[in-house]
Amino acid sequence: MMPSTVQHRSSGHTMILLQEIHHRVANELQGLVGALSPPRAKQMLDGSGAVARAVERIGHIARLNRQIYEAPTSLVFSQHCRELCAGVLSAFGRSDIVLLIDFMAEPASREQRLTVALIVVELLTNAVKHSLADERDACIRLELTTTPCGSLRLTASDSATIQEPTSLTSSSIVRLLAEDAGGSVTITADPGYIATVVLPKY
Repeated sequence: MMPSTVQHRSSGHTMILLQEIHHRVANELQGLVGALSPPRAKQMLDGSGAVARAVERIGHIARLNRQIYEAPTSLVFSQHCRELCAGVLSAFGRSDIVLLIDFMAEPASREQRLTVALIVVELLTNAVKHSLADERDACIRLELTTTPCGSLRLTASDSATIQEPTSLTSSSIVRLLAEDAGGSVTITADPGYIATVVLPKY
């Protein structure tokens, strides 16, 4: 690969990560605005414990962002993603969602670890905010395997019973991250959503 190609790819990757960070922060701020809306503010004044819950949510969000970018490479990747997913569910107060994680493969590099982690968090966030927003006692399954040719395959599916246009699988950030890494995204819905992300083995 020519140096100019490498530089262009690195620049493109940086721009995508910046977009992803902006998207995540916007989502988190929107959630906090809802938590501190006038009706909630009245509850706070009534001593309902809403302030404590809002502060707790802010803490969950801060920890989640640190976990994404500061995780040691020595940490088993499946455990890393399990902790990230637990952080997402805690930030949204969705203790009713059952999370099933079955990772039989490991990313090949530190960069690929970060890419897969970002995709996992983005898919889960979209599922909680959109696909499963009005459904309780739901389920999300994450699987990481290798294809016969050695590529990495991430499959995310949910138990949604109603198909929404903006769902677990509709994130443009997921597509950008996958395509920038040389991979692809496939979307199906029958009736729950299934996103399959395939990344090169290198």
